[in-house]
Amino acid sequence: MWCRCTENGRGPRQREGIEKAKGTGVYRGGKPRIDHQRVAELLRADMGASEIARVVGCSRMQVYRIMQNYT
Repeated sequence: MWCRCTENGRGPRQREGIEKAKGTGVYRGGKPRIDHQRVAELLRADMGASEIARVVGCSRMQVYRIMQNYT
């Protein structure tokens, strides 16, 4: 029971803290780990997902997710 009480109140408080930090420039979010433009270039060069994943250094699933945005 105690856990549910803290879980219910944590979301709004956490969101408020993040918004406050964004306002002061402290919170910037996550850094991009994959060069989406590079993946798009390789897709246009007719490379397969496995080969692109090897070249870029990520998983095939991440390549498939990027493909959805560029196709």
